[in-house]
Amino acid sequence: MQKNVKGHLVLSDGRSASGAAVFLGDVNNPNSTLSEGTTYYYTTYADNLGNFEFDFVRTGQYGLEAWSNGGSIGNVTTVYRKSPITVGTNTDVGTLTWTVQKRTIIWQIGQMDRMSLGFTYGGAPHQHALVDHCPANFVFNVGVTPLSQWCFGKSSAGTWTVTFNLNQVVSDAILSLSIAGYSTGGPMQITINKSNIGPFPSEPNDPCLYRSGTSCGEWRYLEYNVPSKVLQVGTNTVQFDTTRGVQWHGLMWDSVLLEWV
Repeated sequence: MQKNVKGHLVLSDGRSASGAAVFLGDVNNPNSTLSEGTTYYYTTYADNLGNFEFDFVRTGQYGLEAWSNGGSIGNVTTVYRKSPITVGTNTDVGTLTWTVQKRTIIWQIGQMDRMSLGFTYGGAPHQHALVDHCPANFVFNVGVTPLSQWCFGKSSAGTWTVTFNLNQVVSDAILSLSIAGYSTGGPMQITINKSNIGPFPSEPNDPCLYRSGTSCGEWRYLEYNVPSKVLQVGTNTVQFDTTRGVQWHGLMWDSVLLEWV
């Protein structure tokens, strides 16, 4: 039997979940879309008001996920999850409140949509070794450098630097990295004003870069705590330093976000 499943997503800060990507899959692991949907899965996008609907869903138990697809919710880092959802008749799950981070944006590079679109070569036709054209060393000045100059991937040994100005230091901060894909590469260290924030951790491999992907591979999300003492009034720098490059391996960017806690 096939039924319809519908609902309405509202963010905890009062915004509608406009354009959110919504996924419904059979429940194997309610924390990952990669291990759901091994039998049946369904995808859709919410409308401008946060309403969504799946047509012709087979009866059974499912897990529901939703995440930012850019646009007016392009700064949302959290993922909405609800499981299980039992589909036996046409199912209206009602209004679902999606808890989002309670932070204040300092700056953001790219939107949270799990893809490298908007960057240099992001979404380009597949071409072998395209990531080799991305710079080893690069400086991005927040509010000055066009987003299109940020390259879709980072593979070579070298340092990418983000510079930004602060009029005051408000509190501790969170640095969020949304990674559109990762092909196991060389070690990368992250610093702010030369203070160590942390390494990019050892992550499972996906073949996005060495198989010529330009939009996305397997999505990953990382957060780093930034103590207020690390930040300063005036010019600040965030550096992503790859100490040993691995050809055609590394990460594909989605979004880099710094927020006051």
